[in-house]
Amino acid sequence: EVRFGSEEGSVDAQRTLRAENGQLNLTFTDMFVAGGGDAKQLRIQAAAAGYFSGGTTVHVEPQGDYDAVTVSLVSKEDAPEGVVVATAGTTADNGVTSEAIELPVGGGNFSLPAGALLKDAAGNLLSGDVSVEVALFDPSSDEALAAFPGGFTVGPDTEMLDGGAEPEGNFLSAGFMAVDIVDSEGRKAHDLGAGATLRFPIDGDAINPESDDNDNTLNAG
Repeated sequence: EVRFGSEEGSVDAQRTLRAENGQLNLTFTDMFVAGGGDAKQLRIQAAAAGYFSGGTTVHVEPQGDYDAVTVSLVSKEDAPEGVVVATAGTTADNGVTSEAIELPVGGGNFSLPAGALLKDAAGNLLSGDVSVEVALFDPSSDEALAAFPGGFTVGPDTEMLDGGAEPEGNFLSAGFMAVDIVDSEGRKAHDLGAGATLRFPIDGDAINPESDDNDNTLNAG
C-alpha cells in the first residue's frame, strides 16, 4: 500500500494506491507541477504487512526528467544486520493506554506512559489490543543505513537553524528508531500524545560534523 500527499497536506488530500508487485508508475499532471516555477514536494509513504513502513519526499521540478524512487521497508521478522527489533503489547480504551510501556531494544529503550492518547492519521482513536513494535538502527552498519525509512538527502526547502545558506548534500545520523503501534482493527498510531520517549546509544567516537570533534552534542532533526 502506497500513500501520496504533500508534506503539509491534510489526510483528505492524500491518495492511496496498492502496488501488487512492489512497483508503481506515476505521471505528474501540468496542474501539479505548474505554479511559479518552484519545486513541488510529494511525500511517498509505503506500508506492507510484516514490515516497518518507510517513506521519502520527492521534489518535482516544473521541467525535467525523473529517475526511479526506491522506498525500503524493513522486515520485522528478518531485519537486516544492524537493525534490532523488539515487541510488546498493551490495550487502549478510546485511545487511552491502560498501562505504561518500557520496551528495551538493543542498547536503547522506548517508553510510553499509561494514559497516553493514541490516534491514527485520520484522528481515529486506537482501541482494544494494541501491538508495539520498535526497531533500533545502528548508524555504523551499512545495511541499517540503507534501510533507513526516509533517506538522508537534504531537500531544497531545508532551513538552517542559524539562518545560514541553503544546505546541499546529505545529513548524517547518530542513531534512529522506527516505531509501529497498531490496534486489532489495523489502525496505526500517528499521534502518540505527550510523554513518548525514545532513547538510543550514541557511539562515543562519533564525530559532530558541526564542530569536527566528538563532543556528542548533536542537533536533533
